[in-house]
Amino acid sequence: MSHIKTPYQSQYTAEEVNALVAWFDSHSFEGSIDLGKGERILDLKKAIGGLTHIAKHYHQNVNFSGEIHTLFHLRDELIRQGRAEE
Repeated sequence: MSHIKTPYQSQYTAEEVNALVAWFDSHSFEGSIDLGKGERILDLKKAIGGLTHIAKHYHQNVNFSGEIHTLFHLRDELIRQGRAEE
């Protein structure tokens, strides 16, 4: 069973992306995180900055849906690990 709460979509609405970016803007993360299944982010601050930039500016382009989904996955995992609240 997947530990990802938000399923992948080929495109995300502006409302979904705005809410996701606002969530990250209201939190501050340092260090690294293990997302499981061989995924690890070594610099959370840098990764979140880059991914939220992509989400804000390119959410209408389906080529960037993977990066946006990574943000959803990251948020879900930070919450699951107790490093943030919903």
